[in-house]
Amino acid sequence: MLILCDLVVYQCHLYWLNWQIYREIANSIIEAILVALPRVWTLWITLKSSQDCMDEANNISFQLHRIKCSNDNDLLTVQIQNFSLQLAHERIIFTAKGFFPVNVTILKSIFALITMYMCFFIQLMPDYMLALAEEMQE
Repeated sequence: MLILCDLVVYQCHLYWLNWQIYREIANSIIEAILVALPRVWTLWITLKSSQDCMDEANNISFQLHRIKCSNDNDLLTVQIQNFSLQLAHERIIFTAKGFFPVNVTILKSIFALITMYMCFFIQLMPDYMLALAEEMQE
């Protein structure tokens, strides 16, 4: 849910920045970008740690299979080997309520979605400068 909330916040930040630039009232573009950076950083850390955790969890099965138990406990050895085989054949994936995997590849989708919406907003933004110029002529 955090990812979807952040997506809306990114969109609002970009729209507000675009509106300020368009209206020529932007005090500092750097300031507006710095406001959005903590959310971008939070999203990156969340997705990267999720991806790293999934990668490590998928590598655990190989390490677990190499564990050698003493000969006096064959049941434990069989259970560990069965568990390692189960981990090897069933990949661990973090998802957002089963809708999409939470990993670094979702950044591409988020970037595409924000770009698409910004294109819509830019095209549908009223031409304030043209309206102001018409008012001045009257």
